[in-house]
Amino acid sequence: MYNMKKTWRKWNNEEVKYLKENYGIKLSKEIAVDLNRTYKSVIKKSETLKITMSIKKKMEKFLKNHAQKKKFEEKPINYFIAGYVAGEGCFTKIRNKTGMYFRFAVVVSSLDQELILMCRKQIGVGNIKKYKKRKSHWKDNCGLYIQNQKEIYTNLIPFMDKFLLESHKKIQFKMWKKEFYDKYNL
Repeated sequence: MYNMKKTWRKWNNEEVKYLKENYGIKLSKEIAVDLNRTYKSVIKKSETLKITMSIKKKMEKFLKNHAQKKKFEEKPINYFIAGYVAGEGCFTKIRNKTGMYFRFAVVVSSLDQELILMCRKQIGVGNIKKYKKRKSHWKDNCGLYIQNQKEIYTNLIPFMDKFLLESHKKIQFKMWKKEFYDKYNL
């Protein structure tokens, strides 16, 4: 017969201190492993201590303390990609029920799918989506989307800062970047 009794142990002061210092910087799963606790235990204790954070606050804390900006090499292809983005790219803010988030997109005919793949390879992040034509005389589309806020901070912003040449798109990018930084207090 198996012993089905669950073992419970009280949180000590050092564990509580570690939880308070790392909540929002590390994933709850990582904190659970570090403290040799269950995921549910970490979540429950954070709620008991009222140290839960909004998604915005978690992202702000994570970006300030954890995210490293990627460094990009000086390559002609990177200037080509930035020029392509200047013509076809879109820096947007999306509002939904949970608030506002930032997104980058570049969508082209599926005939130019290789350019989208090249953009993703050089920037290093993003999702590629394919769309069927919506009207009979249109062509199928494909696009690169970057909406993970960490990836925007670590990859997209440094890439565009370095390679996007002075243009109207650069002005749009700078305003979008400023709003991104303001939202997350960076």
